[in-house]
Amino acid sequence: MPVDGTVIRANPLLRTHPRLAIEVPYDAGWLIEARVAEPAATVAGLVSAAGMRERTARELGEFD
Repeated sequence: MPVDGTVIRANPLLRTHPRLAIEVPYDAGWLIEARVAEPAATVAGLVSAAGMRERTARELGEFD
């Protein structure tokens, strides 16, 4: 996890339905709830979905 903090709760549904994390990650497939020490700094350091898609495409292109 790219933040300093404490896991408060993990999604119990993933024990029996792990594909939820891939199929509906922003709904029933959430992974954890965490309490972070410095929320503003944590959010500023996260990568957006669009940024992650760009990064993944760039890194996969290195294998061509």
